[in-house]
Amino acid sequence: MSENSPRGSWTPEMVEKGGYPHFMLKEIHEQPKVLKNALSLRTEVCHQAAGILNDSAQVYITAAGTSNHAGLAARYMFTKLSAVRAQNIISSEFPQLTGELLDENDVVLAISQSGETADTINAVKHAKRQGVKVVSLTNVIDSTMSKLSDYTIYTYAGPEYGLAATKTFLVQVACLSLLSLELALMRGSLSSKEVNKLRDGLMKTPLIVDMTIKKQDRVVRDIAYRYANKSSFLFLGCGISTATAMEGALKLKETAYLHAEAYPAGESRHGPIALIEPGFPVFIIAPPDENYDKLVKNLKEIKAHKAKIISVVQENDSKVRGLSDHSISIPETETIFSPIPYVIPLQLFAYFVAFKRGYNPDKPRYLVKAITEP
Repeated sequence: MSENSPRGSWTPEMVEKGGYPHFMLKEIHEQPKVLKNALSLRTEVCHQAAGILNDSAQVYITAAGTSNHAGLAARYMFTKLSAVRAQNIISSEFPQLTGELLDENDVVLAISQSGETADTINAVKHAKRQGVKVVSLTNVIDSTMSKLSDYTIYTYAGPEYGLAATKTFLVQVACLSLLSLELALMRGSLSSKEVNKLRDGLMKTPLIVDMTIKKQDRVVRDIAYRYANKSSFLFLGCGISTATAMEGALKLKETAYLHAEAYPAGESRHGPIALIEPGFPVFIIAPPDENYDKLVKNLKEIKAHKAKIISVVQENDSKVRGLSDHSISIPETETIFSPIPYVIPLQLFAYFVAFKRGYNPDKPRYLVKAITEP
């Protein structure tokens, strides 16, 4: 809640926003609740969807914008946990990249918050014309995409009024996490003991997200206000954290109208490092997973050029924190599900930068909630 908006001066619009100055901030704070709802997805729903994916020769994940980043996270989870061959293809390029080479034994996993995203619907229609089965993940019952699909998983995230998606990303990743675990169990790539351990960790993420918001809100705000006058940002992660970095960069572009790029950290030495000059802000997404040491090496190279490092790390981290100018701490979590809590500071950062720059983060210019055909 805004410190400049005491309850005695609430307007009707503020009451609808629950006292928050913007829907975006309200919806960031709602994420522990909607995440808990998403994780209550019925086992039989995941089981049926997993069965379709398991019978495929190749899984194609297609989506746009924030949903594409959730899809990228899913590809990493399918690869690591479920031993599923999956490609992540942005929906606007899907027909061009797949051509007439799809096989009836392939499956498309299409992701869209509204179920009305024109590029994703076109990708689905392209697949259906070639006899490919489609599993969709959406928030809207009876949407166009769900009607075109052979099977639909609903996220039940409730309405999202902020145009820059926040809880959309979390619930999509949560549902895809459950799907990856069901697939792992079905395919025998993980034991039931291993799946149960991971599922227990996943079920703790609503609490972890809640703790992160409560503990890091002011920390992130202070960092955001300090860097709100910068014109360009770099976001880096390794492995599944690449999806987190991409979503963080997108949020900053959408809400604060600032140039932001995201790359796998190892790719930074193949061009992006040339951008670094003293004071250049670089976000490092650094959960303690198998990519950690590689990320530290990349971080040291960037630090040598006097970049300002803003890291998102686990609470007990010391190595990355010691190389950072600012750090934001996340409670311990299963690293394969790290995009869920680690994106929270990036959402808050984008919100506070937009607010500081005098923009309305609820209504980014030129954007609409569902991009449909004209």
